[in-house]
Amino acid sequence: MLKNLSTESETGLYAVASRFVEAGFILPLVLISISYPRMIDAYNRRQFVQISKLFLVLVLTSIVIVGLSLLLVPLLVSYLFDIDAQDFNPIFQTLIPSVIFVAVGTFRARISVIIERPELELICNLIGCLINFILNWYLIPRNGAIGAAYATLISLVFMSVVYTLSNPVHLRTIKAIWRAHAK
Repeated sequence: MLKNLSTESETGLYAVASRFVEAGFILPLVLISISYPRMIDAYNRRQFVQISKLFLVLVLTSIVIVGLSLLLVPLLVSYLFDIDAQDFNPIFQTLIPSVIFVAVGTFRARISVIIERPELELICNLIGCLINFILNWYLIPRNGAIGAAYATLISLVFMSVVYTLSNPVHLRTIKAIWRAHAK
């Protein structure tokens, strides 16, 4: 969509920024994948404390990745590529927090499967796609690549936080996990 509504330069900047952000997804997603069997086992045995600990480790890992990326990636990009930092940095800085929201959303998706409600993910993803499309359609012509970055971040925040907290099934599961953790 960015290619059709903006310039080639903006599309290139967004592509570079998004590739670096995607690299930040690797560790949190690997953590979720290798912990998934334990999540199932902990849920079946009603050991919600283990699930909440995994979630905490996941969020903290994502925050560390975001912090390190904010420090290192702009230096790396200015060293490796002939890209003006003034143009690249705002796009990257807007997109990099998505590492946290993708990790939280993926964790929520695994929980949806564990509680045998995968249709919740379909609904969430459809709404997220719709939000992203509408925001892209509105923001890209006015703001270019930074508008696309904001559209992506806003739709991911919706999918990982707003939808999760407004869905009664997920809210009950979250409350059970945190109640067990508080004991």
